[in-house]
Amino acid sequence: MPNNLVYRSFAPKFRYIFLLTAVLLGGYILVRSLTPMQASVSVAGLDKVVHLCAYLVLGTMCLPAFPRLHPGFVWLGLALFGAAIEFAQGAMNEGRSADILDEIANMSGAALAVVFWVIVTFLWHKIREKQDLKP
Repeated sequence: MPNNLVYRSFAPKFRYIFLLTAVLLGGYILVRSLTPMQASVSVAGLDKVVHLCAYLVLGTMCLPAFPRLHPGFVWLGLALFGAAIEFAQGAMNEGRSADILDEIANMSGAALAVVFWVIVTFLWHKIREKQDLKP
């Protein structure tokens, strides 16, 4: 994993925007996950895709918000956040239940966020390299 991930060079004001977005999204995920489930039409597997996408976006916001942390620690924090929510869902009696597959989707989304930033960094450095080579 590159040491110089591109988001580490973002200006502090951008980091605050990422932090605010991550906090708001994390709060939204927490509230939506712990409120009683409403009856809806269910599509097989769609729930797992929603979990993956939510944690992909959350991870994409968290990594630039905490640029000094190793991406593995950010991933771990998101995995623990998701696990705590799943545990809470299993403990409450509001039509929700803990699901290990939901947690796997959460962890996968967070991992994809790390992969996203690694790819963006790689492409950024390739573009910069090509610009430096121009006469």
